[in-house]
Amino acid sequence: MPVKISFQTSDGVTIVGKWYVVENPKRFALLLHMMPATKESWQPLAEALHAADIASLAIDLRGHGESTQSAGGALDYKKFSDAEQQAKMRDVEAAITWLKEKGAREETIALIGASIGANLAMVYGSEHHKIPVTVALSPGLDYRGVNAERAGVRIAPDQKVLFAAAEGDTYSFDTVTTLAGRMVAVAPEVLRYQGAAHGTDLFNTDSALVQKIVSLVGAV
Repeated sequence: MPVKISFQTSDGVTIVGKWYVVENPKRFALLLHMMPATKESWQPLAEALHAADIASLAIDLRGHGESTQSAGGALDYKKFSDAEQQAKMRDVEAAITWLKEKGAREETIALIGASIGANLAMVYGSEHHKIPVTVALSPGLDYRGVNAERAGVRIAPDQKVLFAAAEGDTYSFDTVTTLAGRMVAVAPEVLRYQGAAHGTDLFNTDSALVQKIVSLVGAV
């Protein structure tokens, strides 16, 4: 069973997460959900990672789920400006700090995100080249100013990237094609699906997707 944890961001937001504890983990993973989902959307993947001795932390991004309290009052992502959406990067930074306190190092942390969470993962990975792998389910070129297009060209040659998108999810499908064509330092793996599933709903489209991600994270 996961353990509920919480920590503070640099701007005073209380982030609540589920910590899937592994004794002496091989790797760590940070799981960043899509809108309007919560940390619970990652359960199938988190459990599979756990079975492979990979510890994972699934967080509620600010304004979602249980992460609604801040020094400035209650938060609701539905009311966020673009700048407030972009401030979710502080949630990612604080989560990485929390993982490091649990023994992780950047070179042992995989970033896995869905939709805007995919963009957040890509931006952090592009700025921290020790991160070995980023998995982006249904990213967008730009979600509310969280820009994956700029991040993609900054990915380092020794970083691995996995994209996944469904054909009927036009924006994300076109995005992964565009990103894959513009990323000159690394050749990402791209999984393309039929249907219109978005983000973690892709797990229902491809029953093998969870294990593909687990294998990628475990191999780096």
